[in-house]
Amino acid sequence: MRHPPAIGLHLLPILVGILFLAASLTPSLIPRGWILQGALGGLVMALGYAVGRAGLALWRLMELPKAGDKVLRVIGCCTAVPVIGLLLWCLWRATDWQNGIRMRMGMDIVDTTNTVRMLALALAVFAILILLGFAVQWLFDRLRRWLYRFMPHRTANVAGLILTVLLIVTVTRDGVLDRIIESLETSYALAQNLFDTAPPPLDGTDVAGGPGSHVDWRA
Repeated sequence: MRHPPAIGLHLLPILVGILFLAASLTPSLIPRGWILQGALGGLVMALGYAVGRAGLALWRLMELPKAGDKVLRVIGCCTAVPVIGLLLWCLWRATDWQNGIRMRMGMDIVDTTNTVRMLALALAVFAILILLGFAVQWLFDRLRRWLYRFMPHRTANVAGLILTVLLIVTVTRDGVLDRIIESLETSYALAQNLFDTAPPPLDGTDVAGGPGSHVDWRA
């Protein structure tokens, strides 16, 4: 069975990711700074790319007919033009959308130059997530090819997928997640200790935080 060429395999997922990125720029009820928007945009773009790759995998699994190289190039170019145009329009409008929300909430407006930094951060987050995805794919390929020596290919593919998921869950839970939770618990304990060991309220009437003062000692 002939697989589609590289341009057809990767262009569609990238375009889906760009559509997801453009959608993340549309206004919402919560104002977002350029750092939050950039991180969210990169995450959403990676999610869109994964959806596109999953769609291509499902197409191949169903053994549906595939177009030729020239047809794929034409379809890719014709699809890329409106998708990129939509992204550019959303980038152009993103600052106005965010400032409109900020003005209604009485917040300071954001600078238009933040759009460039936001896009750079989104692309950086997207690249990091894609590299992590390629690392997971590499691990899965190594495991299933090793299992090919002991079992049929279909069984090895399923077993390799299960082993990959178990390894990722083990590493993230026991190696990363536990450390994050432990760090949060330590920070909470330190913060609570500050309140438990805090000095008693002041007695003087002429000092801030004392009796009759407008400053609350607990603040």
